[in-house]
Order: sequence, then C-alpha cells, then structure tokens
Amino acid sequence: MSDANLAVAIRNESGKKMAKALRKAGNIPAIYYSHGQENIALSVNRKNFFAAFKSDAQLINLSMDKGKSLPTIIREIQWDPVTGEPLHVDFMGVKMDEKVSATVPIHLVGEAIGVKEQGGILQFTLRQVDIECLPMDIPEAVELDISHLNLHDTIHVSDIVFEKGEVVSDGQSVVASITAPKLAVETGEEEAGEPTVVSAKEGAESEE
Repeated sequence: MSDANLAVAIRNESGKKMAKALRKAGNIPAIYYSHGQENIALSVNRKNFFAAFKSDAQLINLSMDKGKSLPTIIREIQWDPVTGEPLHVDFMGVKMDEKVSATVPIHLVGEAIGVKEQGGILQFTLRQVDIECLPMDIPEAVELDISHLNLHDTIHVSDIVFEKGEVVSDGQSVVASITAPKLAVETGEEEAGEPTVVSAKEGAESEE
C-alpha cells in the first residue's frame, strides 16, 4: 500500500459564501471526521489535493495547522457536474488496527487463451471492487489472472484472491469475459458457409 502526505488548514467559517471564496482562491472546502471524534472543517489547496489524489495513494496523512498528522482515506468527493471541478472532499479518519472499507481497481494479469489462440475478444466490464482490510493492507489494486480463459469463458468477483482482507462486492458480478467476434454473411458477396467479420462501425453504417 502507498500513502501520501497532504497539508490542510483548519477553517472556522462555513457556508456557500465561504466555499465560493475558497474555490476562487484555489482551495477546496473539506471535512475530517472519525468515529467518536468531533468533525473538523478544513481547507485544502486544489493543486496539492490533486497531486495526492492522482498518486493512487490509498492512505492520506493530513498535516494540520497545529502539527497533527492524521491517517485518513477519501470517503467522498463532490464534483461540479458542469466543470468537473471538485466542490468538497470528505476525509475519514482511520485507526491502523481497525479494518476499513475501500474501493480499489482490478488489474487483469496475463493474456487469455481465448484471445491469443482462439480469436476471441476480451470484455473487461468491472474495473474496481470493494474490499475490507486493515488500513496498511489496502492494495493499490487487486490482480486477477485471466490467462486460463477460453472462448466464451467468464470470470467473476468470487475468483479474486485477496489474502490480507475480504472482498465484499457481489461475488457473482462479472469482471471479464471472452466473447466471439460478431459475424455476418453479406448476401451475394460471400459464399454460403463463409461468414465475414463485421466491425461495430461497419455494422452501424450498414443499418443507416
């Protein structure tokens, strides 16, 4: 697991006017909360936040005004639906000896037999999974080996092995599958029994 350090400032004001002023100055309103503790209103520099956020760190250590450093995970980010800019960030404090819930990406490992030898197409449908584990055991990603998959095979969340914790997403959810290419016979141009591979784009154009 990787972690990142992020300097934040404690703020005493709240409200829409304050939030607008913070964002105009290049900052993001935020809050820190933890079970059994009082919530702390924060301000975080937008550039510094994105540096930590894009580092793929699962654990973020917040450095506050009074020298405190608190381990947290990002629980929620509110995004502007028009501009795509972050409006507010919720940081949840964690205890290093207590399990937490986290969402991590899925990395597929290997090249499926159904693709390499049988002409199939990989459909990667679920790209992240929910887990529970100790904060220090949160992985950057969980790996799923697909090298054994043949044409028409499917692999599910239940096939993910995560030894340091538990996968809590629905085990029946499909992560990836190997499907056959779409085939069509062009009447008058191909002999019977000899199908032609048609791309999605070509198929759409033929229907217009």
